Parts: sequence; C-alpha cells; structure tokens
Amino acid sequence: MIEVRLIGAVEAIRDGEPVEIPGRRVRALLALLALTPGKTVSVESLANGIWDDEPPERVRGSLQTYVGRLRRVVGEEAISTDAFGYRLDVPRGAVDLMAFADSVAAAADLDDDEAERAALAEAIGRWHGEPFGEPPSEWIERHEVSVWTERYLQVVERRVDLDLAAGDEGDVLIELNRHVQHFPLRETLWLRLLVALDRSGRTAEALARYESLRQRLAEELGVDPSPELRAVYADLLNRTDEPLAVASSQPPTTGPCPRQLPLDVPGFVGRDELFADLDAQRASSDAAADPCVIALHGPPGSGKTTLAVRWAHRVKGDFPDGQLFLNLQGYGPGAPIDPTWALDRLLRGIGVHGSDVPYDVDDRAAVWRTELSSRRMLVVLDNARDAASVRPLLPGGQSTVLVTSRSQVRALAARDGVHRLAVERMSAAESTALLRRRITGRLSEDELAELADLCGHLPVALAVAAERVDRSSLSTIAELRGQIDRGRGVMDALSTDDDDPATNVRAVLAWSYEALDEPTARLFRLLGLWEAPRIPVAAASALAGAERSDATRMLDRLANHHLLTDVGGDRYETHDLIRELASEIVRTTESAEARSAAEHRLRNWFLHSAANARAAWRPYPFDLELPPVEDGVIPRSFASVAEAYEWFDLHIAYLQAIVHACIDDGDPIGHHLAPLLSTFLASEGVIGRDGPALFERAEASARRLGDRAGQANCANSLAQAQYEAGDNISALDSVRRSRELHAAAGQLGGELCAQGNVAIVLQSLGRSDAALEELQDAVERARDADNRLQLGTGLLNLSDLYRQVGRLGESVRAARESVDVLRAIDDPNRLAVALDNLADVLADSGRPDDAVRQLGEAIERYRAAHLRSNEANALRKLGVMHRDQGRPAAARPCWLRAAAILTDVGSQGTSRVTLAELNELIEGLPHDPEPSTV
Repeated sequence: MIEVRLIGAVEAIRDGEPVEIPGRRVRALLALLALTPGKTVSVESLANGIWDDEPPERVRGSLQTYVGRLRRVVGEEAISTDAFGYRLDVPRGAVDLMAFADSVAAAADLDDDEAERAALAEAIGRWHGEPFGEPPSEWIERHEVSVWTERYLQVVERRVDLDLAAGDEGDVLIELNRHVQHFPLRETLWLRLLVALDRSGRTAEALARYESLRQRLAEELGVDPSPELRAVYADLLNRTDEPLAVASSQPPTTGPCPRQLPLDVPGFVGRDELFADLDAQRASSDAAADPCVIALHGPPGSGKTTLAVRWAHRVKGDFPDGQLFLNLQGYGPGAPIDPTWALDRLLRGIGVHGSDVPYDVDDRAAVWRTELSSRRMLVVLDNARDAASVRPLLPGGQSTVLVTSRSQVRALAARDGVHRLAVERMSAAESTALLRRRITGRLSEDELAELADLCGHLPVALAVAAERVDRSSLSTIAELRGQIDRGRGVMDALSTDDDDPATNVRAVLAWSYEALDEPTARLFRLLGLWEAPRIPVAAASALAGAERSDATRMLDRLANHHLLTDVGGDRYETHDLIRELASEIVRTTESAEARSAAEHRLRNWFLHSAANARAAWRPYPFDLELPPVEDGVIPRSFASVAEAYEWFDLHIAYLQAIVHACIDDGDPIGHHLAPLLSTFLASEGVIGRDGPALFERAEASARRLGDRAGQANCANSLAQAQYEAGDNISALDSVRRSRELHAAAGQLGGELCAQGNVAIVLQSLGRSDAALEELQDAVERARDADNRLQLGTGLLNLSDLYRQVGRLGESVRAARESVDVLRAIDDPNRLAVALDNLADVLADSGRPDDAVRQLGEAIERYRAAHLRSNEANALRKLGVMHRDQGRPAAARPCWLRAAAILTDVGSQGTSRVTLAELNELIEGLPHDPEPSTV
C-alpha cells in the first residue's frame, strides 16, 4: 500500500514505512503524478513540471530513467505506462493533498453550519506545513504552491466565519494572529482579525492593528487598504453597542476563488490615457453584454505586465469570482507554454480536479468555457507569443481577459474581435516623473531628462537606471556617459549586478529576437550594421540580399514583435537600444565575410540611390563612371525633386559617414559617392564648412586606387567647397587639377565643366581677362561639340562675367541664350540660376520690371528644387528691387521669407546674405508701409 504526502514535504509511505526518494527530480516526478492519482500524465506535462524551461535533449530517455528509480522505491505496480504517459495507481485518499481537497468538497455539501464547521476543522487538521515543503522543481513552486496555499487559506477563512457566527472568538483570535504573521499582506485575514478583536471587546486594539496594516501597505506596496477594510475601520470609529457584522464567505468547496495577481506595483507613474482606455473598453463591453478581451501590445521593456497588474488591482473588486494570472512565457529564457498546458493550469486554478481535466486541448477549452460561463472573473494572460497561444484560452461569458504581448496579435483583432491597445515608450514627462520618484534628489531636472533619453523612455531601462544611480556613487549623468563613451555600452550601463533576467535590459530585449524565425532574425542582425534611426525597405533589402517583397515581409514581422516601428513611406524606425542589441548580435553571430558582404551591398545601394537622387534633382554635368549595381541591390528611384531633396536631407549624415568608412577600408565607393553630395551640401549652405575635408580625402582615395576619372570628379567638388569657404587660391589649384585629369581621361564634358569653374575662380581673384578667355573658349568648344548642357552653363557664367566687367549688351545676349538653351534641354535647376543671372543683367541695364519678372520665376524654381540658399539670396535681391521701385510693402515679405530660410538652414557657405543684413533692410523700411499686394 502506497501513500503520498505532499503537505509539508514530498514523501512516499510504503506499507506504513517512509521510503527514501532518490533525488530532487524523482521527487518532482512523484509530486506531479500524485496531483492526478489514477490519471495518466503526459510526457510533455511531466517534462515541463520537472525541468521547467531547460529540458534535456532526450526527454523521454531521461524521464524513463527517473520513472525506473521511482518504481524501485514505491513498487513496480504503483506506476503504470500507456501511450500517453505515466500514471500513479493509488486512490485519491492515499494522497494527503487530494484527501484535503475531497474533505473540503464534502464539507460544502453539508446543509448544517455546525457540521460544515466540524468537517472543515477536520480538513484543516490534515494541513501540517507548506504544500510540497521545499518544492522539488521551479515549475511546482511557481504553479502549484500558490494555488494550494490559496485553497487552504480560503478554507481557513470559511471556517473562521463559521466560528465567529457561532460566537467562538477566543480560539479564532489565536489562529488569526498566527496567520497574519505568515501572510501579513492578506487583507481578508486582517478583516476577520479586526472583527474578532471587536467582538472580543478589544476595539482599541483593532484600531491600532488597522493603522499598523495601513502603514505597512503604504510603505511596501504604495496602496491603501481595500474598501472592505476601510469600511470596517469606519465602523470601528463609529462604534455602537452592536457588534461588527461577521465577514461572510461562501463555502470554498464549489471551487476556489483564486486571487493570483502578483503584488501591486508600488510607485507606479503615468499611463493615465491607457488606464482610461482600459476602463472605457470594459465599460463598453459591459454595456453591450459582450465578452471583454483586451490585448496590450508593445516593445520589450515598455511596461505591459506592470500596467496590466496595476489595472487588474484597480478593478479586481468588480470580479467576485476571483482573478487568474498566467505567464504564457511567450518571450523569455524558456519554451512558451502551449495552450494544452495553459488550460490545465487555468482549470486547476478555478478548482477543477486533475482527474476531471480532459486530455485534448479542444475538450479542455470546452470545460474552461463551461466553468466560466456562470462566473465573473478577471483573467490576465501575460507574455503571449502570438494569437494562436491565446485563442483557446478565451472563455467568453462575463469575464474580462487582459492579454499582454510583444506581438501585435493582429489576428486576435481580425478574427476574434479583440480590442488592442499599444503600450509605447513612456512620454518624456512620465519618464522623468518615474526617475524623480525613484532617485532621491541627486540629479537635476535636466539630468533626469537626459537619463530618460538615454534609457529610450523604456520603463525597464528607467527602473534599472534609477536603481543603479540611487545605489552607486554616480552623482551626475556625465559620469554615466563617461562609462558608455569608454566602451561599456548603454545596455551594460543599464543592467543590474544580479542574475535576474527581468532587470537585465539586454536579456529583456533579446527575448524578442530569440522568438524570430531565422530569415527574419538574420535581417535583424544585419540591421546592426545600419547606424541611422530609420531604414528604408530598399536598404534593408540590400543588406539582406533579399527581394524587396521578402524584405518587406520580414520588416513587418519585426514590427509585429515591436523591434521596429512602421513609420510609413516604406520606412521603419528603431530605437538606440534595439540597434545596440542588433549590433552586438551581428558581430558575435555573423562571420566577418558575411558582414563585409552585407555592408558592401548597403554601400552599393547608397551609391546608386544617391546617383538617382542627384539625377532627379540636378543632373551631374557629365556622365559618371560608377561601379555596377550589385546583385540583390535595388536602388531607390525618385519621381520628383522634392523626393530627392527629402532623401538627401534624411540621409546626409549617414552618407558622409559612408564616404569616410569606405575611404578607411579602401573601398572605391567612397570617392564615387562623395561628389554626388555636393549639390545638397551647397543647397544647405554647408559645403564650405563640411566639403573641404570630405572631398580632399575622397580625391586622395581615388588617387591611391588609380582612378583618374574619380579623382577628377572629387577635385572639382573640392574646388567648389574651397571656393565657398573663401579659399580661392586652393580652389584654383584643385579645379585646374580636375581639368587636367578629365582631359587625360578623355572626358570632354568633365573638362568643359572644370574649365568654366577655372574662370569663375580666376574672376574671384581679380583676373577678369584670363577668366573671359577661359569662358569664351569653353563656350565655343561646347558649341562645336553640341554639348548643350555645357553650352548653357558656359553662357550663364560668361554673361555674369560680362556684367561684372561692364559689357552689359553682351551680357544680356549671353544670358538670354543661356536661358533658352537650358529651358530647351529641361534642366530646371540650372535654368533657375540662369534666370537669376538674367534678372541681374536686366536690372543693371535699367529694365527693372523685366528683372522682377525673371527673378520671380527663378525664385519659384529655386523653391521647387529645394535650393534654399539660392532662394534666400534671390529673395533679398527681389526685395531690394521692390524697395528701389517704391514698393516697400512688397519688399518686406521677401526679406521675411529670406530670414525664415536662413534661420532654418543657416547663413554659412552659399548663402551670400546674412540675418543681420536682412534685419537691417527690414528696419530701414517705413514703419507704416502701404498694404502689400504680393
């Protein structure tokens, strides 16, 4: 005869004598079988219960070994095997925990309170320690101990209610005092203790004990006592001769009233809008008598579980049949809990005996829905992997289900009508409020804001950072920044020193990565080679060497797991911490060859995308000899100047970084890419600041690699940058070098372009005759070669030079021909410059009205081409023309628009007008100008 003890310890009694169970895992096996005596337990269930999240490679073989060891001590006949698993062949009454449960169930069937009271006392007498003693597995500790402890306490509370109703307060007080010492935060025990004290004539002590409980709840949990306790306290304060009413509980035998919520969160900050959304959705479901299922989804570490627990505690009083909490382990160090196992836990949590739990997942789901159909419960399903892991657990009825997941669980919304709420990073105000609450006055408001930014406004990172600052000697954020700059990394700086993965920012983020399929995981790793916050789909496609459609699907999966955010326009965004994680993983997972190939594809994509953008915005003045487009690379195309400008504006810092990185690596893409950036840098007025160092390095790289054409292009861009920086001597050397290199390479278009630039620099040095000679020769050579682009550009420059030396008639003729040529070849950007030049010539020739018209068209074309510095210069001139012709009201908006542009882009480089000059011009206008007609 075998008996099994699970209360106080896991033990086996054979023929009246205890036997030694060989090892912790064999004890876990015995406990799991004893929880469902006479019923087969599947191999999968046993494996989860014994090894938790770290099963061996050969689960069945290891399990057979442990079963053999257990049989040797309890007898071969005690354990049976069938196709599904293993069974402990003993009566339920032979397991003390089952005997306890059966006694409680039998007591519930009694109609007489005294008989029930006696039966419950007998059941409680079987309880002689903690369930399972020292739990033999983490799974048992996590899933079984709390359930059985809760059932025991409910039995105690029911029997106490019956004792108080019978007027037996003496023994009850001793028992309640013992229990509140062991369970000091269980308010239902305290409520009964206060009633018992009052009924024993110890009202003053009851008031004092309430106050001590209130202080403890405030200090440890940051909450007030429950409404029921506060009501008892109020009755104690308003004491009459009538004794307090006896707390009433229903017999627990119809199934426990589970209270499985984790502890409420002390010091919770913010999320008011989400709380309001949760309340509104629940109210809407209640009003429509519909099931209420809400899914909280968001990035790793965004505080979804904390929010769910906090809200659950706020509303738990509305669910008289209890609250269930189950971690589905969708993301974490172990395997996710499958729906079959999850339903087993949920059914046991509401008191369904193990022998009554079916095998099949559909049958279990049916029992679950049946059991909850007449109950009003709150069910929190935490950390779900996907919709499939949740769908069988949805009960229907009048219960409320709250799901948390890193996945967007879109299928739950589409198929099951689940309402989804996104839990994003905290706002800046919420982040600093959280830090301020947890860090005791050591940091200024600016430092708190900087720390919040460093943490990406992720609650998990904020909490860890606050703990680290509060316990360490760090007194300023600069010290933390210093550690990061010395190579420690943000995630290292934001991790605690213990082994808790929940406070390890790296581990919390990595769990999402580990849930990905391999192609998507590879793309995520390769994104670690991308250093900007946003990545276009085409760039991701190049990184992975994948078709655009495949890259889009993988990026969408990453967004579904909240590792990226879809910001529209075929672009995705990620945060610094996520990028740091990807960067770490790619360098430890991908080979150097794989990383190099991905980086080269990405650089190739940027090179050809930049060439397309430049062509759409301001075509290069001659054909470029670029490396071919690599396999798997689909460069970005551009339908308009605005698209091209926006692309350059978004990526310019990264493009410059790529140039420098390529040069460092000896990659020719660097010196091919650099000249393509000149127009954008000039348009933003920064080519004179950023260009010289960039183009000088690019030219040196082309020289080392023996690329004459590439060197010529870089030298021309270098000359432009030096000219705008005011270094005309260096600019002349660079542009002459460019001309010679183009001529040696047989590139007439490049040579003519450089020859024209030689003339411009010579004129700036006061050498007008030499400049005229160069330009006249360049124009004739372009006309002979029928190079319309170089002809139009040469005529433009020649007109400007004629004007400067006072040859206005020749200047007008050259200017008009330049406009005609450039308009005919549809070069809108150079046409804008030609119109601007024609306006200057006409103004100097005494034809102001024609000049205003030409300049107006030039300004519109500058604006369309996003040549903002040119636009500002032209607006200044247009305002002067209006003022000089007696139209001050028309002048003012021109100068105000120019000032707005300079405020946005700055006044360095190609901006030949300053804010100070514009302010002086505006101040010089009449104070009460006539109404503007512009």
